[in-house]
Amino acid sequence: MLQARLFDIQRASMVDGPGIRTVFFFYGCNMRCKWCHNPEGIGIAHSDTFDIRNYTVSQLMDIAKEDIAFYSSDGGVTCSGGECMLQSEFLAELLKECKDCGIHTAVDTAGNLPFEKFLSVLPYTDIFLYDIKCISSDLHRAYTGEDNTLILDNLKKLFELGAKVHIRIPLIPEFNGTDSEILAIKEFLLPFEPSDITLLPYHTLGHGKYQKLGLKADEFTIPDDQTVKHFYSLLKK
Repeated sequence: MLQARLFDIQRASMVDGPGIRTVFFFYGCNMRCKWCHNPEGIGIAHSDTFDIRNYTVSQLMDIAKEDIAFYSSDGGVTCSGGECMLQSEFLAELLKECKDCGIHTAVDTAGNLPFEKFLSVLPYTDIFLYDIKCISSDLHRAYTGEDNTLILDNLKKLFELGAKVHIRIPLIPEFNGTDSEILAIKEFLLPFEPSDITLLPYHTLGHGKYQKLGLKADEFTIPDDQTVKHFYSLLKK
């Protein structure tokens, strides 16, 4: 029986895709973003420190079905992480079960995986919440530990196959908070039609988790409203 490891389940979320959603946070990640606000989900925490446990598809579907009444017309289930695509076999089965029950599905991913994994979940995914952190490969490697060539290539392929994609850009002033980097993201996206583009300003809400793990969080500047509005204007003008 397939099982997946999760580190959190959030119900009635309104920030992880359209509408009101049940969010399953899958444990494990193959990137090490310096601003990560879910350090307990990247593969360094243990079940005795955080509530990390195994679930079957049936167990997660029981939770999703309990929440159906709250989804209305556009809510549903979001699979996030960590990186949920690392457990793609389980993920595909879960998403298929959701679709069989008429539940809208979203996959939140950093995209740093072989494209075959996307093909396995594509038939059952209504929308991808896809991170673009920057365009410069050297900059990406310096702040996440990984090159972004595969990430950008996978995104192109998703668009070519007609997938619905919502682009999400973490806004970290010391990392990608420059006109040139934001404009480079805009230029990359010009040939495509993302359903939306959202900036995710850096915050410090995850710092307490680092302390619980005995780690020190990297510090960045929290962008003010004027800065966020400026970069939105560059993306959408």
